[in-house]
Amino acid sequence: MPERITTELVNNGLGRSSESCLERVISVAKSSSQRIGSKRANPLEHYESMKVRDYCLNLKKLL
Repeated sequence: MPERITTELVNNGLGRSSESCLERVISVAKSSSQRIGSKRANPLEHYESMKVRDYCLNLKKLL
């Protein structure tokens, strides 16, 4: 979904390009499949399951 949003922003002149700089490195259970709310991943678990792709760390200019 985020890629669709950024692609549309670029298509409408709100940027030159879009890069997918985050990747999930640890699986997180899908919230909709968890019947008990306490079993759902919290924001910290989502944050800790992601990393910035190496090539994005070397970008010369970020806006």
